[in-house]
Amino acid sequence: MGIDMGQLNLPEAQRALDPAGNPVPGAKCYVYQDDSDVLIRLFEDNYLNQIQPNPISADTEGHFPDCFLLNGSYRVRIETPKGTVLSDTNDVVVTSTPSGNASGSGIDDLNIASGFARLTDLISDNNLSYSPVGGRPQIQAGECVIVWNGGFVYEIAPQTATDADLTTAGGVGLYVQVNNEGCVSDRQFGHISNDADRLNTAIAWAIRQQKAGNGVPCIIVQGEYVMDKPIKAFDFNGTDFRYVSVHIESPAPGYVPGQRTTFTFTGKDNPGIVTQKIRQLTLKNIAIVGTANNLLLASHSDLLERNNWWNVNGAVEEMPYKLYAGICIDPFFSGMAANQKFPHFDGSGSEPDHYTASSGAGSTQILIESCDIQGWVVGVMCAASNVQLGDSITVEKCNLSHNRWPFFLGESQNRGCVMIDCHAKGFDTLMVGGSGFGAGTGTLAYIRGGVFVYGHSIVNGDTARGSGAVADAYFENVWSIGHITGGQGFTFKDSQIKLIDARNANLPDVDAHLTGNGTVNFLGGYIGKYTSAPRRLKFTPKTYMDGVTFDNVPTFRDYSAPNIASMNCRYTSGEVRQTYNIWHMNAAFNNPKHGPGARVVVQDETWLVASGWDAQYLGGGTVTVNGDGTATVTGLSDNVVVGDEISVLDGWIGLNNQGDPDTHSGTGIGYVESISNGTVNLTAVPISFTSGSYSFYIWSMPYIHPVVFGDLTHGSNIITNMTSVTGWRTGQWIKGAGIPKYSRVLSVSGNTITISNSATTTATDVEIYDAKLTLESKFLSSSPVSGVYPAGSFIRNSAPSLDGNNMILTGWICTKGGIPGTWEPVYQSSVSLTA
Repeated sequence: MGIDMGQLNLPEAQRALDPAGNPVPGAKCYVYQDDSDVLIRLFEDNYLNQIQPNPISADTEGHFPDCFLLNGSYRVRIETPKGTVLSDTNDVVVTSTPSGNASGSGIDDLNIASGFARLTDLISDNNLSYSPVGGRPQIQAGECVIVWNGGFVYEIAPQTATDADLTTAGGVGLYVQVNNEGCVSDRQFGHISNDADRLNTAIAWAIRQQKAGNGVPCIIVQGEYVMDKPIKAFDFNGTDFRYVSVHIESPAPGYVPGQRTTFTFTGKDNPGIVTQKIRQLTLKNIAIVGTANNLLLASHSDLLERNNWWNVNGAVEEMPYKLYAGICIDPFFSGMAANQKFPHFDGSGSEPDHYTASSGAGSTQILIESCDIQGWVVGVMCAASNVQLGDSITVEKCNLSHNRWPFFLGESQNRGCVMIDCHAKGFDTLMVGGSGFGAGTGTLAYIRGGVFVYGHSIVNGDTARGSGAVADAYFENVWSIGHITGGQGFTFKDSQIKLIDARNANLPDVDAHLTGNGTVNFLGGYIGKYTSAPRRLKFTPKTYMDGVTFDNVPTFRDYSAPNIASMNCRYTSGEVRQTYNIWHMNAAFNNPKHGPGARVVVQDETWLVASGWDAQYLGGGTVTVNGDGTATVTGLSDNVVVGDEISVLDGWIGLNNQGDPDTHSGTGIGYVESISNGTVNLTAVPISFTSGSYSFYIWSMPYIHPVVFGDLTHGSNIITNMTSVTGWRTGQWIKGAGIPKYSRVLSVSGNTITISNSATTTATDVEIYDAKLTLESKFLSSSPVSGVYPAGSFIRNSAPSLDGNNMILTGWICTKGGIPGTWEPVYQSSVSLTA
């Protein structure tokens, strides 16, 4: 509600005239509450800076001075100096005159003693007095003072009070008052020039108000603040923390500096905003800016700069509780070592340095909304201590760019923590579960929506106590997906993950894109390499996939059930390991290829990909690692082609995603970029690989081709009379009885294929394949008389019946591939069916 004031414009109150129309020098004008004898307070101007005597006196010409008062209806009485009544008028209406910015002060309901244009005028005032001065009315405790610039309202404290919030130069004590919306500005404590001290004073005042039963005031902040110490959103009595609520908001932010409220913290050893044992904390529309000198910038090279801040559990290696965080929730606990304490919170005076917390005594119901949190080691730190946190920490619509770890769950009992529609650019790991220190067994937060670009990884943490998830989010140019441990599971749902193109960015490739021993679900969404795919995705956790699109089929450390399950997945290149429904068999060969274990359903036929993947030996050689993501290999030029992925041992890796030792049995070392003068040039080489001599393999992920047959001639490397050459290309591996191991396709022409090794036998109608495809089931009334079938295919009998031997003909199996191949009947005893 605005302040409505007006000028007393009654003609009789402008100039006193006698019945003959002559001026009455020294006449008196009394202004009362309507229909009463109660005098009201009058002012000389519409800012209420100067009190006007009541009654007011006319000059020698009978003119009264200007008189201002609040809108309303009044009684006005004019008398001569000797008391003769010249007029007495009721229902005199005073209407509005604009009087500055004091929206929401509720001034109409206040007993106003005085007003000031600026807060500095009030603080320096020597005129307000508890005793009458110069004939002016005496101010009384309980009356109010107004500051028009800001609309600040203060209640006059009793003269003997010792708890006034501020005191004027003249010794008048004042209590800060909220506006009609229950809000207070930190600027109302403007007698404190230090920005951090002033805001901390406002927070302490708001806490006293709620403890006195006066509600929870919202603290309004606006402008540029320079903070030389942390902001303390907690109530500490020197021994214990007590449950309180704190709400700090700014008007809607602008995009550029000067249009938004900014807290710039100058110290490099303390957090920004600290809270402990809070019940409801709200921070809205505030830029919280740190000065971290090790933040990650939005460039490729900085993504690899770890600065020894990392370990496998996601915690810092030293001083794990002393993190430079923009918002630090529950950092104090009883076991803090002296060298892990923040410099500001050292236990001296009234500052806490530790806290013994019982289970469930942490902070809950925290909302951080539309804030810009940048330049910190940690953007938002949840429970840095081993305090068992409660529930519900929400970071919503915030910019968390250029923090090493935007969202850090330091203690394992964090539940109901969520990041909604946020943005971050230039980070190490977006969400860290630091359960490697502190009590408990681990949980991770939820990320819902948002855009996140240029980072090392998405998540690192433990889900032993509770699961976490990423849903409907977009990631671009991240180096890896992350590291998940624990059995509760982590889920990526309907999210797009574009991993950084390490090859084209001239970076080493990550050792594995998802590591750990946890369970990870991928439901919908897309995962792929940005721009190109120099190396395939590599996953180590137990994984379930449904409806995911990949650039290329991932490789998994363990394909055994129940470690890997996938269905309804799509690939832009590479194999598909799943049940894949198509209308025509040709579609299986013109579309993404299917890996071993996949079932291809073609109308009434189900085909099974039967052969496994191969780690195929190439020979020995020497690797020289250049340290920039490239390497050279000698001794392999005759066995590889551009595009191969070269591996040591079985194609798996020796270090985990954080550069720490892991239990994998080998190392994938790079991607063949070019071959020159007997030297193989690799790119996308993992950061962990070292120079040396090795035995090399190609981790072959075979393609499916239509089941075909051809003729071999002993000593010749040409396969003739191929029933089909569809899909075959130069460089692919090729298999068949009489074809030596590790043979490649050299060329394809007409109905012949030239291979890299000569046949060891002469034979016709040899089944040729790289990933063997067998017919798992098809319904016919008899064995096939046409068509191409590989050995192992099975035809189900569409009309089974019981014969005289109590046997049922269930179908036919192909014992030798061919056109149509050799088939034998398969019987089932009716006794076993009914037993």
